[in-house]
Amino acid sequence: MPISFTTLFCITLISFLSPFLSYITGGKVIRTSAIIILLGWLFGPNMLGFIHPEAYGIPLLQQLGLAFLFLMGGYSMEYNLFATPAGKHSCLCWAISLGLGLLVTFCGPFHFSPASGIAFALALTATSLPKVNAELKTKTSQSPFYTQVVESYGASGELLPVCVFALLIGENSPLLELAILGVFVLCAFLGRALLAKEDKEDSKLSRFVHDSHIAPFGAEELVIAIMVGLTTLGVILGADMLIAGFAAGYILRRLVTNENDHALVQLKGVANGFFIPLTFVLSGASLNLATAFAHPGIMVGFLGLLIVIRGLPVLCSLEVFKETRVLDQLQKVSVAAYSCMTMSTIVAMTDVALESGDMTETVAATLIGAAALLNIVMPIVTSFLEKKDTARKKNVS
Repeated sequence: MPISFTTLFCITLISFLSPFLSYITGGKVIRTSAIIILLGWLFGPNMLGFIHPEAYGIPLLQQLGLAFLFLMGGYSMEYNLFATPAGKHSCLCWAISLGLGLLVTFCGPFHFSPASGIAFALALTATSLPKVNAELKTKTSQSPFYTQVVESYGASGELLPVCVFALLIGENSPLLELAILGVFVLCAFLGRALLAKEDKEDSKLSRFVHDSHIAPFGAEELVIAIMVGLTTLGVILGADMLIAGFAAGYILRRLVTNENDHALVQLKGVANGFFIPLTFVLSGASLNLATAFAHPGIMVGFLGLLIVIRGLPVLCSLEVFKETRVLDQLQKVSVAAYSCMTMSTIVAMTDVALESGDMTETVAATLIGAAALLNIVMPIVTSFLEKKDTARKKNVS
């Protein structure tokens, strides 16, 4: 038990220190998510040994952290984006990225098992939508159409890899995994429909959940109960936390429509203040990053693959389809750069792949190291491109 509390103390300390160190550097040199992985590794069993990922109760908290991570991802996703031309193009683009990823994985100089190779290829195609949205919120001068295109490509890069990952890298056969995925989709739609019915009838449940004067934490408690319930269902059925989190996030979007709602603010506090940082810290602690950084050439190669497999098809897609040709060249490069922001999704997918034995620790550590470098570089690149584009437009006018 003392080991568990020592681990929890180190996790909470790192959760505070990471954004503080990022703040000291202005958030431009090293991003919080990269710092938290590095500090997790430093305090982990491969270095100082203060954090023990297998200590009593810690693995359960990590699983809940993964569910919270995708709960927020499911909430931040505008599902109607997939019905727009840019959304449809982004799905096709992602399929091309997956094809390239599988081609490189199985025809390149790698020696992956089938499951490990699929997990690696999917990681190369992923985008972290919450990270993209967080970056977009700092940019107020961009057009609504540009923002919609960025979000469309971010949404496909967040949702599609997770769905395919759940289907192909699960404990069950793909057909059974598809049936389980269907159960979660059905739960999500039923949950939203029931909440809509309660709201329309202005029932006691609706008033209890939405009126903070009656129950200050009613909405948060309901959402957490739904998420834990779906996660439990996933464990019983043999599914992973990722789909359960997405389904709960989909329901949350019906429950809380205003981003400034008290309930959502409180829920984000629970998720971002403890559970999600815990997942990142434990991911760093479980990896031997020294092995990854001992082979910088391999890490640079992985970084290049992340850019080429995900970013290059996005850039080509924006050039090919007439709806997005109206974007100028700097904006297109910027959209491709946004699509390469992939830290949280890679962390989650490598966690699940490591637990199931479908990915080696060295590959996972190198992928996370490459994603951390991209997480540092890409926001700087997008800020530079957008400032240059804004200045060019001012000169023209």
